[in-house]
Amino acid sequence: MLGLASYSQYLQHRQVDNADFYYNITEVFVKYWEKNGQDNGTDHFKMQYDKPNSWSMKYNLALQQPLGFTLFP
Repeated sequence: MLGLASYSQYLQHRQVDNADFYYNITEVFVKYWEKNGQDNGTDHFKMQYDKPNSWSMKYNLALQQPLGFTLFP
């Protein structure tokens, strides 16, 4: 998700017309992940969407700040 957001940012820098299109897709992916990635209302996230009671550290959460994004809460 951060890769796609970074690509959008690159396109904006290059003044490409469809840069916002890719950022909007990223926002849709993040909303899907927030809804389906949480493991039963805990503070953990599933390793895979179909693997409840699993745990995974999502690197997107750690790297968004150095990249200047605010996609994830």
